[in-house]
Amino acid sequence: MQIGDEEISLADDDDSIEGKPAPKWVKELRKGFKETQKENRDLKRQLEELTTKQSYQSPVNHDNVIPAKPTLESCDYDEEVYEKALTDWHEKKSHVEQKKQAQQRQQQEVQERFIQRLKSHQQRAAKLPVKDYTEMEEVVRSEVPVLQQEILIHAADEGTELIAYALGKNKALRQRLTAENDPIRAAFLLGQISQKVKLAPKPKKTPKPEPELKGGAGNVKSDEFNKLCPGAIIE
Repeated sequence: MQIGDEEISLADDDDSIEGKPAPKWVKELRKGFKETQKENRDLKRQLEELTTKQSYQSPVNHDNVIPAKPTLESCDYDEEVYEKALTDWHEKKSHVEQKKQAQQRQQQEVQERFIQRLKSHQQRAAKLPVKDYTEMEEVVRSEVPVLQQEILIHAADEGTELIAYALGKNKALRQRLTAENDPIRAAFLLGQISQKVKLAPKPKKTPKPEPELKGGAGNVKSDEFNKLCPGAIIE
């Protein structure tokens, strides 16, 4: 994979030490270490998500709250005042319910679009020719704030899997993205990264040289004639 001018090897070296097969105990030790790292990342992500939800909890909008239904008692037993208050209450109640329904539909549409984008991201990620994608994505989930992760899925139609993999491989990129708390600047940075990240083309195999023909020199015209009319004789 290439990130700008930097090239990252996609080779998985967990099964080798200095080019030689690793002993079984080394493989098991590495596996246990990875599982511990994953558990720590999961705990950190859960804590971060909880903190984010608490930080971004929207304040109560009193315009969307249905007031208490008026009564004759609350209107000092004045029927004219009561009837007007009751009419106003019904209008307010209808307005609030319509607004809530519109907000719920909008939230549902946003959620459905996000789920669809996430599925497309996962399908593209499954096709990447790498063995450690899941591990790299876990690193991103644990270290990159939820807000920036959602921006990545929402903002990019394609290439999200390459960006996520590059972020997992490159600590400097993760730190830059994490530092961008402004959603617009974070989206702009992800756009810049998407322009630089790509899979390097596979090296082309050198074609085998054509075997050298031995024997007497042939006539080009007669060779072509023999191919078209086998057995014929040129006089």
